[in-house]
Amino acid sequence: MINTLSEIPVNDVEINTRLQDMFAAVEQELQQLLIEAQMIGDLGKYQNPETLAKFLITGIFGLRLFNKTQPDSDSLKAIVKHLLASVQVNDP
Repeated sequence: MINTLSEIPVNDVEINTRLQDMFAAVEQELQQLLIEAQMIGDLGKYQNPETLAKFLITGIFGLRLFNKTQPDSDSLKAIVKHLLASVQVNDP
């Protein structure tokens, strides 16, 4: 999906619509998992599953693009660490 998204023209409505639908499906699945985690106490109740799902999807796919230009493993590990830190188990 990332390769297709970064290579297709912005005005290709059909492909852009399909990609948006695929991204929305992935985001919805992740959001549902976060809601379930929140219900059993594995995600802080102050966290917003919808926003967190969008943030994580952006970070994960952005990381894939970043890896193509900056494959330094220390940098990649630091980014992953920050992404995972956004998923807080305990409320403050």
